[in-house]
Amino acid sequence: MSSPLPTAAEILQRFYDAETIYMAAAPKDRDFANGMGKHLCKDMKLVQSPDLPYGGTYEGHVGFQQWTEAMASYFDRLDVTDPQLFEQSGSDTIIVKSFLKLRVRKTGELYDSA
Repeated sequence: MSSPLPTAAEILQRFYDAETIYMAAAPKDRDFANGMGKHLCKDMKLVQSPDLPYGGTYEGHVGFQQWTEAMASYFDRLDVTDPQLFEQSGSDTIIVKSFLKLRVRKTGELYDSA
């Protein structure tokens, strides 16, 4: 008997856990492939507001890794709070609304988007 497939929320939480570890690590210790990368499909797309210093569209694992490196250069702590998942039956697309708690790498200043 096989194990039940994880829910979208469970997969997302595993990703968030891996993202937290990645953001806190020194650049030489970041392991995308065995951390966040194993929770993302190869053809994923991330769109960030152009108002952000790391804004733009990032596609696939290479693009996503570029985004994480850019974001990690600004922040050394990332906590995702109150994630709300929106998904449509029969679709493989999930939209997430959440809040972030971040710490600025250079100053130690805390930022809470809530």
